[in-house]
Amino acid sequence: MSASEPWFAAQHRLLGTPVLPAAALIEWALAAARLSAGDSGATWTLRDIRFSEMLPIRGDRTIAVQAVAEDQAGSARIRCYSAPDGQDGDWVEHVTVEAAGPGGPPGPDRAATDPAGTGPPPGEPAWPGTEPGQAGEPADQAAATGPLLPGATGERLYQFFRRRGIDYGPAFRIVTSLSRDGDDVTGHIDAHGPDGVQASGGGEHDGRDWLLDPVVLDACFHVAAPFLAENQEGLWVPASIGRMVVRGRLPDQVWCRARRNGPPAAGECVVDLELRSGSGETLITIERLSFRLLPPAAIAGIADSALRRLEVRWVPMTEPAPQVAPGSATWVIASTDALVARDWQAQLRDRQISSVTVTLARDARSQPPDLPLLADEADAERLLGDLQRQRRPVAGLILHAAPDPDGADPDGMADRTYRLAESSFALLKHFLRRYGGSAAGLLICTTGAMSFPAQSRPPDLTQSVLNGLTRAVISEYPELRCVQADLDAGGPPPLLPAVIDQAAALPGSGHLALRDGSWHQARLVEASQPAASPRIRPDASYLITGGLGGLGASVADWLMRHGARTLLLAGRHVSPEPSWVADLRARGVRIELARADMSDPASVHALFESSRRELPPFRGIIHAAGVTDDGSLEELGWSRIRAVLEPKVSGAWLLHRQTEDADLDFFVLFSSITSMTGAAGQAGYVAANSFLDALAEYRRGRGQAATSVSWGPWSGAGMAARPGVLPLLAARGLDAISADEALGALGHVLGEPAAHVGVARIDWRRAAGARPQPYALLDDLCPQDPPAARPAPGRPVSELVQLALTDLGRAREAVLGDLLAYLGQLLGLTEADCDAAKPAFAGSRLSEFGLDSLTTIRLRNQLLADYAVDLPPELLFGGGTAADIADQVCQQLTLRNIIATDGDLEDDMAEVITI
Repeated sequence: MSASEPWFAAQHRLLGTPVLPAAALIEWALAAARLSAGDSGATWTLRDIRFSEMLPIRGDRTIAVQAVAEDQAGSARIRCYSAPDGQDGDWVEHVTVEAAGPGGPPGPDRAATDPAGTGPPPGEPAWPGTEPGQAGEPADQAAATGPLLPGATGERLYQFFRRRGIDYGPAFRIVTSLSRDGDDVTGHIDAHGPDGVQASGGGEHDGRDWLLDPVVLDACFHVAAPFLAENQEGLWVPASIGRMVVRGRLPDQVWCRARRNGPPAAGECVVDLELRSGSGETLITIERLSFRLLPPAAIAGIADSALRRLEVRWVPMTEPAPQVAPGSATWVIASTDALVARDWQAQLRDRQISSVTVTLARDARSQPPDLPLLADEADAERLLGDLQRQRRPVAGLILHAAPDPDGADPDGMADRTYRLAESSFALLKHFLRRYGGSAAGLLICTTGAMSFPAQSRPPDLTQSVLNGLTRAVISEYPELRCVQADLDAGGPPPLLPAVIDQAAALPGSGHLALRDGSWHQARLVEASQPAASPRIRPDASYLITGGLGGLGASVADWLMRHGARTLLLAGRHVSPEPSWVADLRARGVRIELARADMSDPASVHALFESSRRELPPFRGIIHAAGVTDDGSLEELGWSRIRAVLEPKVSGAWLLHRQTEDADLDFFVLFSSITSMTGAAGQAGYVAANSFLDALAEYRRGRGQAATSVSWGPWSGAGMAARPGVLPLLAARGLDAISADEALGALGHVLGEPAAHVGVARIDWRRAAGARPQPYALLDDLCPQDPPAARPAPGRPVSELVQLALTDLGRAREAVLGDLLAYLGQLLGLTEADCDAAKPAFAGSRLSEFGLDSLTTIRLRNQLLADYAVDLPPELLFGGGTAADIADQVCQQLTLRNIIATDGDLEDDMAEVITI
């Protein structure tokens, strides 16, 4: 067996790696059973089929395979194995059939399954043979649509699988129609494909005597996709089959009906399948086909990705930026420096651009009395609410952080970081809530926040959280044009119009830096791993924070193996003591456990005071403490964000203060790859890790040891150990690193010349995806196609309001059309997909299309931007049908018209009615 044998192997890919389909494993086991029994009988029964290990087929490697048949009374137990060519031992079992033999129960009685002879319930395509002219033909497309995904045929269906990590080649994309009625889904499979061209190399086409053409049988499994779409996101694969009865050879065209077997269960989806020929003859019945989420260990074993070392590099921008034409929309300027805010407002006024200005809270004592102050969410809500009530079009938000005037005072570093983070999060949250789906732009101007080559001054740590916040916004709001411009702390602020022009010169989102009058843009690049070996001393102590977790356990064992004999493990919880601690002690290592809150100054001070008295001097620190709290930026409140920031910001800063005078060989900060690439739904976590990256640069600038490592997920440890996380990350191109790989990289990291590096296992092909805006940071690694045009409402909103008052039915249809267009762009649907979905769209729930919580927020923002209507997320995400959503839009438009035309209504009353 190889990538070219069998012929279809390279066209069935899981996470980028060719993997033999479960259907091929079944045919392999059945062939062994037929050979063992002398191929007797036309009907075969297979019981208790279990799929164990995946069979990946990489490169030009040839794989030896064998099947073992153990005779039983009237049947055989079949086991199928593989091994790399030339290896006589170490065979891996892939599938087991407990009993396979000729014969089986009687076939279904047509009179019992269809007593009236009229086919299945309304809404399904008729079983072939029950209606004139239907035998062997695909169901009418209008009749075949239903929620799967409504109209989920062709490319639409296989986009769904690609998002879940399964990439089917042309030979496997042969489901031509789907229809659903409750717990039943019916599909038509045609090996010739939708265009009538033979895609399969099935039994009669490639010289093999297939009884069950693996390509056709695998496509029958695709019919269960509507049920998988309702389960937890991740990579779902066949795990077992209770019983399978084969009554005949599988032809090129079949009908398959999938029926849910029992209520949905966590981590499992069970269906029954019945396959019929074009004439209505039952060919195969499959009972209790169980799909399960692929576990993290299996994902790590098949993912086609490489361990990569990443760095951020700066590229000069040589082309002059064109001047942006003035417009009628208003810019919102929010700065920590009132003088800069006033100057920038005047500069825009000179270019005939209107703006409103506020100051972000950094020190209330310096707040001018005539300039509004924005310190928290209530202030942000008030500012942006006023703009919306005035119906002023907004061009975008400019958020500016000036140099920290108290940067030389180390005692208040964490608190100043939190104050800037709180006001920035508050403003961004409410700006994105109102304008995240519109054409408004976002310009985040930091000052000296990012490290730059040959830069003499260290980065401004208080502003480092904005580095991460920019990446989080770009990931969570990919339609929004978001640019970070890091201004030169060594000079005066540049003219704001020039900064806007430079940001507009980018094709989409990105990160810019102004140094010595020249502009540069950030690029993420792959770099070679330096040759280095760790220096671990037996007469020194080593501190691991977060030391009792999975990462701490791996690092402690690694330090021991490299010669460490005294380890201090600190964490919030130290009991009960993990068993691995006793194992290390038995190997001669002194291990001390310390209960400590790394974000609390008194706790950290006590930790170091006791260690100085009782332990050898520290020569190495590894800060692995951290928490996460996932949620869209709009959902997160400040208390949740701060709880994520504290272990990284306060914890790392307190460690720095305690070790400023220590002679350390290494000071390693465990950051996350998200601080380089961003991550949707993890704004606080991305910002927290960005502080670690900046702190490493800060310490290096002072001649102190420090390295921040933006790790990709570790298999079975850290934040990625939470259930369901690794499959989601893998589907997006980010695969788990084994502990051995990570620790091997850690050895090199300790001798790193760079202060900040990324170490992750990434498949850039999967990571690229489809972005509505280019992202310059990733362009060298994930080149993007030109962005699709953003859909606009089919008619002006004013016209739609009048239509809602005079002809509610037509208004409802217009909104449904816009809603489908928005959904098509968010989910990457083709025009044909949208056309196929139209007949059943009104009665469909948007979650059935694959809408998740984050794309729900994006859809909500787009509706808010285009219609000025505010719909609850629960209505959009599965709580109502498309028709329900259209009705709510029309109702709010009608109410808004009443409010706008009734001069007696007070503003407060209007706001209550709108809500």
